[in-house]
Amino acid sequence: MNQRPRLFPIFGIFFLVSVSWMALSGTMLARSSAQEGALARQVDSLWGQPQTQRAPEFVLHWTTENEKKIVVYNSEKKVSETKTEWETANFSRRLDPAGARLSSEIGLDERRKGLVWFPLYTVDFRGEYAVPDVSGVELPEGAENIELEIIVRLPSGDGTYDAFELRLDDVDLSGVAERKEGALRYRVPIGDSQPSEFAFGYASRGLEKWTYQPLPSQGDAGLIEDFQMVMATDFRSIDFPGGSMSPSAKERTDDGWRLTWSVERILTGQTIGMVMPERVQPGELGAKLSATAPISLGFFTLVLYVLSFLRGHRIHPIHYAFVGAAFFAFHLLFAYTADHLPVEWAFATASLTSMVLVVSYLRLVISNRFAFGPVALAQLIYLVAFGVAHFFAGLTGLAITVLGIVTLFGLMQVTGRIDWFENESQEPPPEPLPTELPA
Repeated sequence: MNQRPRLFPIFGIFFLVSVSWMALSGTMLARSSAQEGALARQVDSLWGQPQTQRAPEFVLHWTTENEKKIVVYNSEKKVSETKTEWETANFSRRLDPAGARLSSEIGLDERRKGLVWFPLYTVDFRGEYAVPDVSGVELPEGAENIELEIIVRLPSGDGTYDAFELRLDDVDLSGVAERKEGALRYRVPIGDSQPSEFAFGYASRGLEKWTYQPLPSQGDAGLIEDFQMVMATDFRSIDFPGGSMSPSAKERTDDGWRLTWSVERILTGQTIGMVMPERVQPGELGAKLSATAPISLGFFTLVLYVLSFLRGHRIHPIHYAFVGAAFFAFHLLFAYTADHLPVEWAFATASLTSMVLVVSYLRLVISNRFAFGPVALAQLIYLVAFGVAHFFAGLTGLAITVLGIVTLFGLMQVTGRIDWFENESQEPPPEPLPTELPA
């Protein structure tokens, strides 16, 4: 029996299939990027953008009357005269809230369009702030028209805010606050008494992440006192934005988490926030599967070749070509069903289809026992399990390494006692003689 391999045709087939995979990977990336770019604008207009809610500003305003002497020349008397005028000077000073009690309930509401999942969310925010004590502020002598201005900046000027509330003590300011420079502003005169509590809240929706900024100005460190925020989520896979504070306490709930940030006195410029969990993107997953498919097929081809060599089975390069096509069918079918089915169902359908193609074909080429045994097991490992590793971020490289080492170990064990020189020295069998002589 001629055991010498026909390696060059096999390498050529492997190269052609690999080129097809690279083309499919590029097509998937292009489709995914095109859909994401076009749909992102629609999602932004319909649902909103990433939201950042800043703490309200408390600004103390006052005026003083300053005496000003000016010299005026009297043309009639032809002398210079000194006159006294009074001018009004405006002053302001920003005050920090004396305390804050906040709550934020975030609900995940993922939406899928084509090959792209968008991590949308709803947020119900409520905040109560202790108004800073103005009596402790040193004002210049003669200060008049003392007013406290409260400024609230919502996350986005074109956002939608349901159940909006703006309250100073027991007074509803929602309809009387001035809308100016993208903020809601209200001034209250300070006399013998001053307000003690300010509150606002709303229900809104956004995309990707929600952030609360404990200080009105972004990027500046400031003093935060008597601060507490309680955030509730209806999802368990939580993550925090970069540069944000970690919660003081975490508690699991039936649906997700209850997170608490509690601060007595801290100087910081960090924010508080939540990044929405993201599903596996079908387009990106399909592109990655196609890009790493030559590795999968390479392992499978090597194992198939060695097993057939050891058992004396004859597999022609044409057979390898059909096997490579069946592997390519997995990625092609996944690429064009992933935007119509859930990604898990598309993966399962493509896996089952490819395995049926390979196993049903090799049972005809070799035998039922060989096809339903080592061939099916090898395809489960090198195609299906290898593909499943792509669902978990950061595990693809580890999966390739482990499969490579395990495959190397197995092949070294089963081929360690083969005399390759003896097999190379075998001559091909002579051509069979014709049964009948030509006329």
